[in-house]
Amino acid sequence: PFYLIALAVIVVGYGSAVLSMRERAGQEALRLEAVADLKLGQISAWLSERRADARSLAGDPGLVQLYERWAHQADTRAKTQLLERLEAVRHAYGYVRLGLLDEHGETVLATTELIQASPGLRAQVSRALREHAVVESDFYRFGDQPEAPPMLDFVAPLSVPQGGTPLAVILQVDPNAYLYAYLQGWPAPSRSAETLLVRRDGKDLLFLTPLRHEAAPALTRRMPADQANLLGAQLLNETDRRGRVVKALDYRGVPVVGVGRRVPGTDWLLVVKMDQDEVQEASSHQLWWILLAVGAAL
Repeated sequence: PFYLIALAVIVVGYGSAVLSMRERAGQEALRLEAVADLKLGQISAWLSERRADARSLAGDPGLVQLYERWAHQADTRAKTQLLERLEAVRHAYGYVRLGLLDEHGETVLATTELIQASPGLRAQVSRALREHAVVESDFYRFGDQPEAPPMLDFVAPLSVPQGGTPLAVILQVDPNAYLYAYLQGWPAPSRSAETLLVRRDGKDLLFLTPLRHEAAPALTRRMPADQANLLGAQLLNETDRRGRVVKALDYRGVPVVGVGRRVPGTDWLLVVKMDQDEVQEASSHQLWWILLAVGAAL
């Protein structure tokens, strides 16, 4: 009878431990999904605000009037007023620089002397003028230096009168100023939790955001997109995995659990992850209590 009772106590203790670990893992999975939904909402709202700013500025008839006075009547005061209005918007909403572009993507006027063109700026301007819609660029580095900051452009066509010169307004954003702060925040203390933005770039998986566990700047870290055991590659290549928690390796080669979400209107993939060790540590104290209870019962 003692052996039967001891076996029953051990089985019950083992089952309790397994259920406790599964319950804790399920809670962490739900938390990761909730954080992913929260971050996705924040990014979508941030993008919507930038697009709304571009549409509002492009629809301002005063800009076109000032430009026409400056370009066709050589009114230098109109040029000064135009620059002041662009600078006021830049300062109020935290943009790096604002400017007017012609149909070829060349700078006509800007709040700073130089607007460095993104790799596809001419195509973006042509598309914005053709579709009469706001067009945003991919993330790109503002310069060739290793410490060059990342940048993101929003281009919108100006509402010029019939027969007027086609123009577009460009709003250049430094994601370090606000977007990355959205992503790096976490609702609870965690030593390994991280939120990333990635996208496919040829045969590589390109990390668009700074990394918590490495010193690599944004847009410099790459990994093969066909690496089957990599979390970002799995979520990028297998769309059915984005709706649930996935176990894989991160860029450090560390086992993690993560959730993926596609950012609407972009080719970005949002990845929210946490080390498996941290998830298991959360239930370790419950396991010790279960072991003590089993020992006491025996």
